[in-house]
Amino acid sequence: MILREKGHTVIEGDFLAWNPGTRFDVVACNPPYSEGRWQAHLRHAGALVEAGGRLGAVLPLSARQQAAELLPGFDLEFSAPIDNAFAGTSISVLLLKATKAKPKGMQMGLGL
Repeated sequence: MILREKGHTVIEGDFLAWNPGTRFDVVACNPPYSEGRWQAHLRHAGALVEAGGRLGAVLPLSARQQAAELLPGFDLEFSAPIDNAFAGTSISVLLLKATKAKPKGMQMGLGL
């Protein structure tokens, strides 16, 4: 696998059952869309982001109406729709940048 060859740690398994016991500065995902599965993946990915961290995701166009409910405490920014994003499909997607709010005392890096 290319990532392993470049020296990255690759973990294979059920993403929705994965609990690394830590949070991350940045999480990027392109979840499965069929049967609304992207919703559970987005919620779980959000739970892996630390305060002040960011989540980037490629999502179906319908996600714009539901993402705020799935990611409470995040500031959400969406791209313009991208039509026919995947070859051989007619799926329109958008890109999500979600920033998780820091607790009030951490806003200026004081850690209060």
